[in-house]
Amino acid sequence: MPAVAMSVSEASDQSWSSERVDELCATTIRAIAHDPDVRFRRQVLHRGQAVLPFQAPHLHPPATDTDFTSWRGAADALAWRIALSDSHLHASMSPTDPIAAILFDMLEQYRVESLGADELPGSCSNLRRRFMTWSAECESAGLLETAHGLLIFYVAQVGRSRVTGDPVPDDYGDLLESTRGGLADTIGPYFAMLRKLRRDQCAYSAPALAISNAIGDLLANSSNLTRHEASASVRARIPGLLDIKPENLDTTGVDLESGSTSSEVADLSSPTYQVFTTEYDRELRISAVVAPGAARVHRFQLDENVAQRNGEINKLTRALRTLFARPDFDSWEGGYEEGLLDGRRLSQLITAPTHHRVFRQPMSVLLPEASVTFLIDCSGSMKKYRESAAVLVDIFARALDLADVKCEILGFTTGSWNGGRARTDWLKAGRPAHPGRLNESWHLVIKDFDTSWRRARNNIASLLSTNIYREGIDGEAVAWAYRRLAQQESPNRILLVISDGSPMDSATNLVNDDEYINRDLFNVVSAIENAGLVQLSALYFATGLPACFRDARLLDPAQLNDGKTIRATLDLISAQR
Repeated sequence: MPAVAMSVSEASDQSWSSERVDELCATTIRAIAHDPDVRFRRQVLHRGQAVLPFQAPHLHPPATDTDFTSWRGAADALAWRIALSDSHLHASMSPTDPIAAILFDMLEQYRVESLGADELPGSCSNLRRRFMTWSAECESAGLLETAHGLLIFYVAQVGRSRVTGDPVPDDYGDLLESTRGGLADTIGPYFAMLRKLRRDQCAYSAPALAISNAIGDLLANSSNLTRHEASASVRARIPGLLDIKPENLDTTGVDLESGSTSSEVADLSSPTYQVFTTEYDRELRISAVVAPGAARVHRFQLDENVAQRNGEINKLTRALRTLFARPDFDSWEGGYEEGLLDGRRLSQLITAPTHHRVFRQPMSVLLPEASVTFLIDCSGSMKKYRESAAVLVDIFARALDLADVKCEILGFTTGSWNGGRARTDWLKAGRPAHPGRLNESWHLVIKDFDTSWRRARNNIASLLSTNIYREGIDGEAVAWAYRRLAQQESPNRILLVISDGSPMDSATNLVNDDEYINRDLFNVVSAIENAGLVQLSALYFATGLPACFRDARLLDPAQLNDGKTIRATLDLISAQR
């Protein structure tokens, strides 16, 4: 029977489920490791914007793994690694050979898991379950079908058994016997040293390094392939390995980016990111891009979608007013039987001694203390989500306006496809290498803080126009929105990015490395999150969440009609408080 394609709704449900598992596992890790800054992004553990460099492959279950105990075992293992391993020491002793480095990391992981199981015996079964699940994944991936793969699998099984005391599973005993016989004299004595040295990482590293280097050399010398080719061949069969670029690793155990204090605007400039020309960049009111007549037509369409949600808008208004308002003194009110004595009613004490309502009490009003910015990705791929995005921001803009909370709606796109005039200038200049961003950046002001929803309603409806959706340069747009929001006096500044994926600018990608504009977004988001002046989060119309945002939610357009998307957005805003 042919495979049935997954529907958008099913994919979204699976992504939400994965997101929930990630958050539960991250909570476990933060609690055990006492590290509040770690969290999962795309099912990879990060500290801040940096990937934690744990290469042991059994730490990374596949997204399709529905066994929560397996995920919990991985979470326990990662927590013990953070809590019980010195990352500086491990990095300084790690071998340069790729396969040897994986084995060295694997043996260090077994060390901390054995110590963690001693400290919390309840995690022992979780750790064992995850390792056994990974062993089955190795079998399915064909790792045991080659001599080189069998060698890696032997070190994984015997190494864990010697360190933790768990026996090698009976299913693999006969399979590994011949490999054990050939390696007994070479690395057998080092295996015997592991468990008794497990409480001293420095001493333990010596036999672990000897085992790892011996296997790395054996793989390199046992075929006609180069060391690099042999390593690549073996790595391709090991399930759970992460392909992480060195610049994204956190090998220090601390955040790689330094942020400014919360009283300062973060410096979002990056020395590695440049723009070929800013001559064609524009900051525009959306009314200059979408004709007023077209905007009115789009407003009629948007009103039809929003009209049936007036009840939800009223509830949302009350929730936002409660969330952001603080009580402030307004006036005094008299006629109370308790409180502060009201001097204006002193005569009543003489003329009517039995009248006790001679006191006054302070009255307060709720004053909103927040500024909220919605930044909408107007790249071509967002065109199919434009109606959902317009409905969402229109409802929130109206509710925020009714709650007296300041709101701004911004958008970003490009002035042309494929670089436009910026790329033409680059071609005329002789195509200099590494030109940086190579397109016409457009930043759109849809509704500013000083404009009411009623006056901006046609501009919001202009989001339904298809001619504004081209390409997206997210990092610069997030920095622009951040600078505008940082100028507000509100104690609560919230920036929500609405998008459907990573940045995309074809002209820039063709003449720079593939991660150029994506890396800039990572750097900008990291600087904003570290600064703490603005609370940044993301809302994504897609089946996968980006790794760069610390706080992100997946939005399902199909669920907008029943209010789930509105509640999910409100929950995200509430979580930022």
